[in-house]
Amino acid sequence: MLHTVREHALSLPGVTESEPFGPGTFVYKVGGKMFLLLSPGKEVASMNFKVPPEEGAEERALHASVTPGWHMNKRHWSTLRFDGRVATPTVVGWVSRSYELVVAGLPRNARPA
Repeated sequence: MLHTVREHALSLPGVTESEPFGPGTFVYKVGGKMFLLLSPGKEVASMNFKVPPEEGAEERALHASVTPGWHMNKRHWSTLRFDGRVATPTVVGWVSRSYELVVAGLPRNARPA
């Protein structure tokens, strides 16, 4: 699933990928703002993604694999452990929503076409 999420993130308009925390931890940005962090992990891969606070709390209650954002603002970010408990279309939807939240917060002239 990590590969699918990575491909989807890169397919979104204006997205850049970097490894500022070292090799293998991928940060995805749009307009210079992060919307996704992918980490292959030693045991289980994970991703940090931006969420509206009320939806983040709901997702954490529904999915044991989703926790408050690790090393992030726990109100606005969630962490998903890729343990097979959450279906791929749901995860891809979370990536898209995270991207959309960040784009909506960008000044109009910084938004991708």
